[in-house]
Amino acid sequence: MYRFTRYLHGLIEVCDIRYISLVLLSQRKRKIVVYTDSDERNRVNGAYILASYLIIYHGMTADAAYLRLEAAQPPKFIGFRDAALGEPTYLLHLHDVLRAVEKGLYHKWFDINTFDAEEYELYERVENGDMNWIIPGKILSFCGPHNESRIEDGYPYHSPETYFDYFRNSKITTIVRLNMRMYDAKKFTDAGFQHVDLFFIDGSTPSEDIVEKFIRVVDNAKGGVAVHCKAGLGRTGTLIACWMMKEFGLNAAECMAWLRICRPGSVIGPQQEFLVSMQKFCWSMSQNSVVQKARRSNGQEAGSEKKSVGKLVSKVDEIRLSQAIQNGLDG
Repeated sequence: MYRFTRYLHGLIEVCDIRYISLVLLSQRKRKIVVYTDSDERNRVNGAYILASYLIIYHGMTADAAYLRLEAAQPPKFIGFRDAALGEPTYLLHLHDVLRAVEKGLYHKWFDINTFDAEEYELYERVENGDMNWIIPGKILSFCGPHNESRIEDGYPYHSPETYFDYFRNSKITTIVRLNMRMYDAKKFTDAGFQHVDLFFIDGSTPSEDIVEKFIRVVDNAKGGVAVHCKAGLGRTGTLIACWMMKEFGLNAAECMAWLRICRPGSVIGPQQEFLVSMQKFCWSMSQNSVVQKARRSNGQEAGSEKKSVGKLVSKVDEIRLSQAIQNGLDG
């Protein structure tokens, strides 16, 4: 998304300069055409990055940007699925993803002018730590460390010491482990970090007690919080989404969309439906009046069909799961 929007904006800036001359000479406008082939996965991905450009550079709302793309249907845009094997049980609609982009800008989680793409791509690589900021300065998701650094079958495993310098420089103070113990937590605590264990089974969903404890840990942390499970995707993304719903009033779909924009593969299988079921619980934990307002607004949509937004007629519940499976969904 970042590279496309920057590239397209650069083209338009050049075209704006040329357009002045064109107006003087021929009164003709230059247009930029963005296209994909007919593959339904490419179509929805193309719509996502183009609409994101409209939101980021032209200040459009997610609703308005989505409406601009309605002309590209039919066929309807397919939904985005999780990274689990087998048939998907839940799909994110394009509109959910665009709302996540809009709210990411609103909450200043992303700034096109200051975002460091090279740093993002450096640290997301497995050999460099496999970590991504979800909420910059507050919550980072990363792959679970092992007691000693090693390379096994070509795959690098990192010890806690690997992360010390980056975490300190990033003002991370707290580490949350969600998986079984693969390293001695004392390595982190001896280095001055707080370390918290909130174990639950891989691929499963947390209890309300774990959700509440996690939210308290994040809220009470003196600095940033680095969260991991085994891969830093499913369990990690699920609990981070719970905190996001509580803290910012986002709904489950928006949280999942933002997590996957930042760290592809986050939230897997039944964790998706779990987050939907936890919306009201997480919203109820917030004392923020803005979140309470969002809670009332989102609560009207939870468990029922979403109402139309202006001319918006393509809703999340209109995506036919059977059609997505038949078409080999892989968004």
